[in-house]
Amino acid sequence: MTQEEKDEFHLPLTIASLRKNINVTQEELAALLTVAFKLIGSSRKVTKKSVSDWETGRHKPRFTPEETLAACNTLSCTLSALAEASKNEFLRMSPNIEN
Repeated sequence: MTQEEKDEFHLPLTIASLRKNINVTQEELAALLTVAFKLIGSSRKVTKKSVSDWETGRHKPRFTPEETLAACNTLSCTLSALAEASKNEFLRMSPNIEN
C-alpha cells in the first residue's frame, strides 16, 4: 500500500489492513504464508490463530529475513510497510509503551 493510499483512508497501517488490501481472510492469509514459506525452504506453518494474534497485537510476527520478504510478497507490501503495520498493532494493544 502506498503512502498516498494510506493518506486517502486516514487509517494507521495495520496487519489487518494489509490483509484486507489483498482481499483475503485470516485463514486464507495463513495458508498463503505457509505456502510462501514452504517455497523458500521454511517449515514454518502459519495458522489463523497466529494471524489473529498479530492483528490484535497479542504477538508480533517473528520471521527470518527470508520469511519476512516472502510475507511482503504475499501481502503485496514493502518491508517498511510490514514493519510499520506490526509496530502499530503492538502499540495499539500496549498503550503504555513509548514509540
